[in-house]
Amino acid sequence: MISVRVPRRWRCLRGERGSATVTGLATIAAMLIVLSGLLLVAGTMAARSQAQTAADLGALAAAQALQRSGAPCTVAGGVVRANGGEVSECAVAGEEVVVTARVPVRWLGRTAGFHSVASARAGPGG
Repeated sequence: MISVRVPRRWRCLRGERGSATVTGLATIAAMLIVLSGLLLVAGTMAARSQAQTAADLGALAAAQALQRSGAPCTVAGGVVRANGGEVSECAVAGEEVVVTARVPVRWLGRTAGFHSVASARAGPGG
């Protein structure tokens, strides 16, 4: 059997065995927390974009329905639902329609528990 003598200056490091493992695990945990936060921000941005699209299209459809003397808020609700949102407010003022849509934020494949909201206004130019 071969015996290896450990130099004196390295003997103080015996209590440090496994510290690289702990440091590595802490680093991985921190990276997972940061990645999780970035995914939540990305989900919020995607929901905001979807809500704005739904509100824009709903407002345009409602304004067109108003010009044809239909039910603008009913039409807006159908268009917003078709785009993955729900109408939280629909107001008609003269020839203008304001539609507010909200879309749930998705995070890691499920609803995060809050919504992104966007509003749009449409009517004849002038």
